[in-house]
Amino acid sequence: MTKSHHSLLPALCTALAVAAVPGSAMAQADDVAEQARGLVVQQLGHADGNRIELEIGRLDPRLKLAPCQKLEPYLP
Repeated sequence: MTKSHHSLLPALCTALAVAAVPGSAMAQADDVAEQARGLVVQQLGHADGNRIELEIGRLDPRLKLAPCQKLEPYLP
């Protein structure tokens, strides 16, 4: 990952967290996810001149996923 990609990590984390929000908060969460998606696509697209497509969806509720490990920051 390049330095510019590391700055996108907060936006990606926000988008993933928003995808898990239930109920009436979904409309607001969808707006936040769309804004985060726009930022990621804009920054990645300008970083190396490639075309980027990013689709944010919802996980299938039937999935039985193991809990994620705690995120640890990378500090060089």
